[in-house]
Amino acid sequence: MHEVDNRSDHDPLFITLNIAVCYLTSSQRVFTSKTAWHKASDAQLTDYRSSLSSCLHSISVPADALTCQNVSCCDVMHRVALNKFASDITSSCLRAADMCIPKTSSTGSSGVVPGWTAEVEPIRQDSIFWHNMWVGFSVDGHGMA
Repeated sequence: MHEVDNRSDHDPLFITLNIAVCYLTSSQRVFTSKTAWHKASDAQLTDYRSSLSSCLHSISVPADALTCQNVSCCDVMHRVALNKFASDITSSCLRAADMCIPKTSSTGSSGVVPGWTAEVEPIRQDSIFWHNMWVGFSVDGHGMA
């Protein structure tokens, strides 16, 4: 949109979309507990290592696929075996962590983002100020409306 009274070097873009929407849904945010590695004590980390070692020992190693020297290997069984091997290792890591490492909880969560107040909030306020100045200036072309 090119208007003569727009003294800014910015040209606003406008778009009109004709989109049929049958319905919009929203849902409540569901808390999902995650592994809280930062909360783990030395004893819990030791338990994790032990548990992980035990889980990993139960995995069968696909020796044929791992020792295959064919750089152009197209053996489907090798691919399947390697994918299962990787999946088993990942599952072992997750299972050991689930058994030994503390989880995040929804209670006691302050909702505070570390560093927000000290680092981001002053810049946010400055940005809002200058945005309002720009919007106010562009209303009548001379200054605040």
